[in-house]
Amino acid sequence: MHFQGRVSVFLCILGVAQLVSAGKSDDLLSRLVAADVEMCSKDTGVDVKEFEEARENRALNHSMLCFLKCAMEKIGFLKDGHLQIDQAKEAFPGKMTDSLEECFKGIGPISSCDDVQKAENCLPTS
Repeated sequence: MHFQGRVSVFLCILGVAQLVSAGKSDDLLSRLVAADVEMCSKDTGVDVKEFEEARENRALNHSMLCFLKCAMEKIGFLKDGHLQIDQAKEAFPGKMTDSLEECFKGIGPISSCDDVQKAENCLPTS
């Protein structure tokens, strides 16, 4: 169960989990590696549970944005400073709205941890 909890948290980290129904299995699960979650947590000093709570409140601090950037890079949603929108569309077929896709396309390069906030701002509020 501990691993499943980490997978659930990791989906939130990717910034696209809000596009998928809670508890619904998807193709992304086959790409996740628990070691990557651990590495991003260790590298940034971010506790995964604290991240999840802060993200629910839309209150990510700098370290948490670094954690999110690390996770997005590990899973392949962020490469060379650019969001890989096609990767997200493949992982979540039919879940990305046109307006969300347009917002992602308009944010420009993501080179710093704080730049990740631009992608977060595209996500719909709960």
